[in-house]
Amino acid sequence: MAKGVFYRCTQCGKKYPGAQFGACGKCGAFQQFEKVEAGDESAQKRVSGRSGLKSAAAVKPVRKAQSLRDLSTQPVRRVRTGIGELDRVLGGGFVNGEVVLLSGAPGGGKSTLTLSVSNSFASNGNKVLYSSGEESEQQIGLRAKRMGIDNDNIRVINETNLETLLGHIEDESPDVVVVDSLQTIASTEISGSVGSVQQSKEAAHTLTRVAKSKNIIMVLISQVVKSGDFSGSESIQHIVDATLMLESSSDTPLKFLRAVKNRFGDTTEVGVFQHTESGLEEVADPSGVLMDSDEDSVGLSGTALSFMSEGVRQIPVEIQALVTPSNLPTPRKQFNGVNYNRGQIVCAILDRFCKARLFDKDTFINTVSGIKVSDPLSDLAIAAAVLSSINDSTTSLKTAFVGELSLTGQVRGSYMIDARIREAERLGFEQIVIPKSAMRSVSKNHDIKIKGISSVRELAGMYQKKSSKY
Repeated sequence: MAKGVFYRCTQCGKKYPGAQFGACGKCGAFQQFEKVEAGDESAQKRVSGRSGLKSAAAVKPVRKAQSLRDLSTQPVRRVRTGIGELDRVLGGGFVNGEVVLLSGAPGGGKSTLTLSVSNSFASNGNKVLYSSGEESEQQIGLRAKRMGIDNDNIRVINETNLETLLGHIEDESPDVVVVDSLQTIASTEISGSVGSVQQSKEAAHTLTRVAKSKNIIMVLISQVVKSGDFSGSESIQHIVDATLMLESSSDTPLKFLRAVKNRFGDTTEVGVFQHTESGLEEVADPSGVLMDSDEDSVGLSGTALSFMSEGVRQIPVEIQALVTPSNLPTPRKQFNGVNYNRGQIVCAILDRFCKARLFDKDTFINTVSGIKVSDPLSDLAIAAAVLSSINDSTTSLKTAFVGELSLTGQVRGSYMIDARIREAERLGFEQIVIPKSAMRSVSKNHDIKIKGISSVRELAGMYQKKSSKY
């Protein structure tokens, strides 16, 4: 090995004397190593070192600093895509000159979403340049055909060289540029292999500068590493204006779009999509997908409904439970869509305070559509579904349960209770069961019946009689 050459993890900076493969021993990042020469590192240190700061000379500013009260507070002009769920997450649409970093797992629908966005822009008369370093022009054309997209305003290139890409931007003068993906772009002017942090940062810096100077909307697709984090240095996220994450799971048809960073809006909104044969379709009202609408299911035991918060949106989730005697030495506990440890805790609480005797029974808990429940205020619905199955008590699909269970058997939690109640009202629920401690923070103008309980024992009392109505 050449003298002064080492390998460095791009995620945590740990140095290795020789070539590395697999996961980093410090942070666990997979295949995120770059070759570094001592000369390159010393040059970097000279740029950022203390000696460089001392030698810097003051330059007279071109313009003076402005008073805070003199700054413009006019809202920025938005460019809507026509895709409501995307516009919702962005804060009302794109802003001219905005650079957005879109990331997600391979096959999660990033390219499909950006092609849909390109079509929406192109349909409004905007010129779109779609650059792909991962797919050929033919592959993009085939995807567009499957999605029913045929628009002359979309120009497609297969390009991985940064300088050539800049040339295409000069020639085409587009209003919107899509780069799929950032990790495939490399410059001949700097060292580092394709996909390295140096190359990705250089591409992000250069493309951002071009977007700002030419007032171009720029969408940069980024891959994720095995851990689910963004590929490359976190400094790339600081360069762009907004960072979006498209989350998907093989267990559910739904995909959630979240804003991790947004300079022109907040990060509380969540967009919901589902993958279809024609591409990603927005789901303005997820209740139809996440709730069992079969009328025959009304009154069946082992079912309970809740609302979990995704940003400012309240997503309905239907939880189903099946508890049956076990003939195995170790009864089975299987949870789909519910965190295993959380499910175990709920079952332990029911054993301790409600004498559920789950230790000798097989317990299966499932969520409709496979959506993953992470909101702690869904505990009450999980417990209700289990108790309903144990007692074979009927459960009305017009009743919702919202509350967190403590290890002492208490029902607590008040986070966005009013918002959950309003969503239950909108969907036609007749009753919602919430923590009694949260009753004082509930508005008075609700039409839905609100029942407050303070302990899991009170919940168990609702299921003591077979075919009980509540």
